[in-house]
Amino acid sequence: MVTIKKINSLDEYKSMIKGCAVIKFSAVWCAPCRFLAETIKGLDTTVPFGEIDVDDEFADAITADLNIRGIPVLIFFKDGKEVSRTVGAVPVDKIIENLKGLE
Repeated sequence: MVTIKKINSLDEYKSMIKGCAVIKFSAVWCAPCRFLAETIKGLDTTVPFGEIDVDDEFADAITADLNIRGIPVLIFFKDGKEVSRTVGAVPVDKIIENLKGLE
């Protein structure tokens, strides 16, 4: 079972993506984001997951830099670089497919 770590600052974000990680961009008011969170929690992986609420002040710079226009978005990072992304409440097999490059 995966635990999604809430990211509360730009420094936490930068620290988390230094290795392999998946960052979920979402908002508390977003129903598909909540659905996707439940899908993620059921995964069996050692890759860490983090979550950024796009309504948090520090998130503006990150979402602009990553060209995020809608939520939910999962971005898969390896050594600080984006290797893939999914947009929307994607099925579990799509997430697993993207995780293969990180494990």
